[in-house]
Amino acid sequence: MFNGSSDIIFRSGPWNGQSLAGSPGSNSALSQIFVFNEKEVYYEYQILDSSIFSVLKLMPYGPAQNLFWTSQSRNRQVLSTSSDECQIYAFCGANSVCSIDGNNHPNCECMKGYVPKFSEEWNLAFWSNGCIRRKKPSYTDGFLKYTLVKVPDTSSSWFSKKLNLEECRSSCLRNGSCVAYANIDIRNGGSGCLIWFNNLMDVRKFSKWGQDLYVRVPPSEL
Repeated sequence: MFNGSSDIIFRSGPWNGQSLAGSPGSNSALSQIFVFNEKEVYYEYQILDSSIFSVLKLMPYGPAQNLFWTSQSRNRQVLSTSSDECQIYAFCGANSVCSIDGNNHPNCECMKGYVPKFSEEWNLAFWSNGCIRRKKPSYTDGFLKYTLVKVPDTSSSWFSKKLNLEECRSSCLRNGSCVAYANIDIRNGGSGCLIWFNNLMDVRKFSKWGQDLYVRVPPSEL
């Protein structure tokens, strides 16, 4: 979602075969469909319980609200795409992970192998400038596994439905610009290959849902 200009304020994330990466977890109340072929690309969902009514409302300041209620009750419930600050696009800047603590406060942490771009700002919790790589990529690098995450923005990425995870790792390691990889589909143990180049933007940690992300790091970080 954009705020009327070129600035992104919210990203639902790519389809991972089960759900949109920014809205993880199975939902028995919804039927979700994603179609991607040579002729069309679209996502749709259907509420399976006919007694539930839902309205998706785009707010003037950007985020969307999902309003829903049942035929038995007039008590309307509201879900917002900006329910916490980690939902704000790139809240922690590049190459970092955003998480929410028990008091619903955000926390930003540089990924392994990265350091704050501006240390003084970072220590004061001004995180928007993010983190930069400590060392240049090398063919001796390895990969560190992050679990339960919303994968990065795919604006600078490449994918293949044919490669398995090990082939994906090898493909990334051979490319000096590749910084991370993951399965494109997380169902049935995972399949396909998705690799990222340059900076990793808008990564967040979930407490329960999410998927695995393998980030390129020097041997000293493994």
